Amino acid sequence: MPTALPADYVFETARYDEEKGRLTVCWSRGMDSITLSFEQVDNAAVETVNIGQPETYDERLYDLPFGETVPEGYRQAFFAPVFAKDDFSLEIVCARVISYNGDSGDTSTPRGNFSVLYDGVSVQFDGRGTPDEIWEMFASISEPVSLQ
Repeated sequence: MPTALPADYVFETARYDEEKGRLTVCWSRGMDSITLSFEQVDNAAVETVNIGQPETYDERLYDLPFGETVPEGYRQAFFAPVFAKDDFSLEIVCARVISYNGDSGDTSTPRGNFSVLYDGVSVQFDGRGTPDEIWEMFASISEPVSLQ
C-alpha cells in the first residue's frame, strides 16, 4: 500500500477477489477518487510499454476523443498501458495524468490510468491527482509481495 496519498484523500473501500487474486483499494476526496488494484500476475505473460515509443502511451500527443485520434495500432497499449517498474518515472506519470475540459460539475483535477508491473504483481491506477502527487504516491509503495 502507498504510505503517501494526495492531500485530503481518505480511505473509502477495499475488497479482495480471491478468484482473480486481486486486491482493490479506493480513496476519495469530494468528487475525486483514486483506485489501486493489486493483482498477482505472471510477468512473462504481461506485455509492457516500450517507453522509447511515447506515441503508444503519451496522452499529450493526441486530441480528444482519443478513439478517433490514436492510431489503431497503438490503441491497446494506449488505453491500458503497463509500465515496467524499472521504466516508471515522473515523466511517465506526466504523460498519463492530465487535465481535461470536463463536464459541467466535474472537477478540474488531472486524471489518468495506467499499470505498473512489479515482480509478480501488477498495480493498476485509475484516479485523480497532480502528476507530482501520483508520482509521490507510487514512490511510497514498497515492493508488493504475493497476494496469496
